[in-house]
Amino acid sequence: MSETPHSAHDSVYDVGLAVERTALSWQRTILAVVVATALATRYTADAAPVFFPLTVGTVGVLSGITALLWVRRRYRNTNRHLHEHGNLAITDGVPISLVTLSILSLTVLVFIFVYA
Repeated sequence: MSETPHSAHDSVYDVGLAVERTALSWQRTILAVVVATALATRYTADAAPVFFPLTVGTVGVLSGITALLWVRRRYRNTNRHLHEHGNLAITDGVPISLVTLSILSLTVLVFIFVYA
């Protein structure tokens, strides 16, 4: 039975797994925000006109899913860069902006639910 060859980029860079832990914490946070936004959209749809909560909820969920995909890509790029160059590359702030948009959407939905 032949094994598939693994590149050096498949292995972890440091024993402490800092890059992996960071990526996993981002993923957990984003998934929690996406689920909370989806639930808030479901319960807010009954408390307000349907169009507005659905629009806000869709924006929140889609930005959260996009942030999740972006974080996964950033982890792969960071891991590869660490293996090739031995240092961290400067990263962008896109995931933070997307998660902020998701949390803002969740906040609007909760505000509608409480005050509508």
